[in-house]
Amino acid sequence: VEVLRGPQGTLYGRNTIGGAINLISNAPNAKLSLSGGVEGGNYATINSHFKINVPLSETLFASLALVQKKHDGYVKPIVNSSCTTCTTQALSDENDVSARAAIRWLASDALTVDLTADYSVKDNLPLGVRLLSYNDGLFGPPIPPGAVIPPFPPGFPFCNYEQCVTRVLGHDPSYYVNGRYNTSQSNFAGEDHQQVWGANLTATWMANDVTLKSISAYRTLQINDSNDGDGSPIALFSNNYDHIRQDQESQEFQALSTAFGGRLDWQAGLYGYKENATESQDFSIYGEGGAFGPFPCLSYDPAQKPAAGGCGDNGAQYSNYAVVSAAAYGNGTYHFTDEFSASAGVRYSYDRKTFYYTQVGAPAEFTNAENSWNAFTPRVGVEYHVAKQALLYASVSQGFKSGAFNNGTFTAQGGSRAVAPEKVKSYELGAKTNWLDDRLTLNGAVFYSDYTDQQLQITPEKGPPGQHAFVNAGASHIYGAELEFNFRPAQYLLFNASAGYTHTEITEVAPGTAGVTVGSKLPFTPKMTTSIGGQWTVPMATFGATDLRADWSYIGAQNGDALNTTTLITPGRAVTNFRATYHPDGSGRLAGWEFYAWVKNAFDREYRSATYSAFAPQFVVGIDGPPRTFGAGFNFHY
Repeated sequence: VEVLRGPQGTLYGRNTIGGAINLISNAPNAKLSLSGGVEGGNYATINSHFKINVPLSETLFASLALVQKKHDGYVKPIVNSSCTTCTTQALSDENDVSARAAIRWLASDALTVDLTADYSVKDNLPLGVRLLSYNDGLFGPPIPPGAVIPPFPPGFPFCNYEQCVTRVLGHDPSYYVNGRYNTSQSNFAGEDHQQVWGANLTATWMANDVTLKSISAYRTLQINDSNDGDGSPIALFSNNYDHIRQDQESQEFQALSTAFGGRLDWQAGLYGYKENATESQDFSIYGEGGAFGPFPCLSYDPAQKPAAGGCGDNGAQYSNYAVVSAAAYGNGTYHFTDEFSASAGVRYSYDRKTFYYTQVGAPAEFTNAENSWNAFTPRVGVEYHVAKQALLYASVSQGFKSGAFNNGTFTAQGGSRAVAPEKVKSYELGAKTNWLDDRLTLNGAVFYSDYTDQQLQITPEKGPPGQHAFVNAGASHIYGAELEFNFRPAQYLLFNASAGYTHTEITEVAPGTAGVTVGSKLPFTPKMTTSIGGQWTVPMATFGATDLRADWSYIGAQNGDALNTTTLITPGRAVTNFRATYHPDGSGRLAGWEFYAWVKNAFDREYRSATYSAFAPQFVVGIDGPPRTFGAGFNFHY
């Protein structure tokens, strides 16, 4: 697993602006092997995995991996006598199955062909949410508890939202604010069904001193979901259904080699990408939906409910998004000495996007919006090995995130749906060191990023929820530092720790960006992250060994929007996990058999993992982290 920070794309793949996670899987090989495992735990947890690698001939090898994950929901329903239709199902469950098959063919000494295919299906209930706050009075004066709502004058069949809810359910909306962690009062359970499958064909040809690669890939995604977006009986925001289909295909050609007697390592590539995505959605706001202020919500008769798709149903919406991307890139690293090297790379990216949107019952269609963007994004870096145990490095790079279009009824500044590209200049300086005969690893880095035309989702403090949209909010900078520590003071002891500090600040606000101010912090970026862990291996004579491990991690508070709305802040949280693993042969690392037991969130810490709202001045919703979970299992390897 490679975790790469900053703009990427001068070495391989698609353009990224903030970083990339590169997962490198083991290819099938000539050795017969078999591994697997099963574990069970509370909330009816049953997880299993299985992999087999088989040599089919001297030049043809295959592998098959299967993974299954299942547990019951941990967000429990609150029984509510005033809401006879509310769900009684526990939310935030899991029921996933995945499979991956791979074939490697050594066609000749110079040609290797790898084919992989994978499939996964998820059939869950949605994440459970709960109503954190509701602002009585935004639609009119607050309604005292137990107050009698007077009849409306004849010919004026309107009520404000609080009056409508009180008339039907007997309680003002703020009554349903929920302070109990991992509970929900959702008026319907909904669904979360996803299917993903894809295939990848890679041909690698060694032509004299040059390695040539062709990488062809296809992937498709299907999502059918629906959910109560507010976690209360009063349907502030309901996703009645959302059907998504996305297909993407890519083709990449690479060339890699050396020059100048091995002093220069270089690579170059061409990349093409095509995507087509469709979405059909229907959602409602406030009751069966809702305008703001007085609106035809319910008639005078409390028993007369609005028809399905009634007063506030936003109507079915359909959109199609098509993307075509092309890129050329190159990178070279020159080794001036065995200790000092410098690298430089550049990428040219071109993106064309087409967007179509229509809404049932809307007065006009928005059709066939199209735009294209391109950019050159260079990168330079240096590396210096002070000694065998110490590497110093520095890099400067530019990044580019192409423009986009707002979906649905959402618009950017000036009523436009289009959002311009986002750009960044990124700087990093770091060190990777090993000490005490490699028993101590100490790595550190400092970084600075300067963003312009930054794309952010903005919800104004006033106005209907349809006004929130992605916009080019202005400019910002991000800087910080990271430190990583691993120490093995003795053969049977291991300690590790890491800490990260990140400062974010909006330095310039674009005209028309409502509510954002200079000095605001960027959303979803905690200032501090910390983790500490330790492991003690207990030898058991001829009976093997047992690893006892403890981990503690902390994530600081996060703003939920660029306006730094107080009610959208997710508080910081710390979680502790324990694990014990017994190796009968004492060698560990899954050799033979191992048996283990674990507990996550060992002290049953109640915490919120996310906070959001479609309209923060009116209501805010939270998603809670899992409670204490525990279990045991075994792994084997042959």
